[in-house]
Amino acid sequence: MPTKPTPIEELNKFLRQNKKIDFKTFNLLNSKKLESLNWGKVSKEDQPNILKQVKAYQRLLRLLGEHHPKIAKELLKQNLHSAVQIASIPQKKFMSDFLNVFKNEDLMKKFYARALATRSKVLLKYMNIVQNRQPHTKSVNIIS
Repeated sequence: MPTKPTPIEELNKFLRQNKKIDFKTFNLLNSKKLESLNWGKVSKEDQPNILKQVKAYQRLLRLLGEHHPKIAKELLKQNLHSAVQIASIPQKKFMSDFLNVFKNEDLMKKFYARALATRSKVLLKYMNIVQNRQPHTKSVNIIS
């Protein structure tokens, strides 16, 4: 009986089927664009699982700045998939634990700095949304 492929193996297969797509810039939130992808033999019920992996891969590619798919995939194998998660690791620990993945300290420092900046942006957006939904904010009629 064949074993079920790992999430990284499924991601690699999907990426091979869609070699011409630049996933760093591809809009994974647009359903029409998603339909244009080559899903191969992936069933409709398995597509959300692969899409989740592709989104994590895309987040890491964007943080890396340049095109480093091997580093992104290795970080996914290590269960790192978002700026918020990466920025929650103290920098010294991140540097010591993942230097073997990056093999380039400058790239690693830039990556970590981008993760910190992205986390700050995400948290600011989140706080803005939360604060604007508060009852006292709705009661004040501000003309902008």
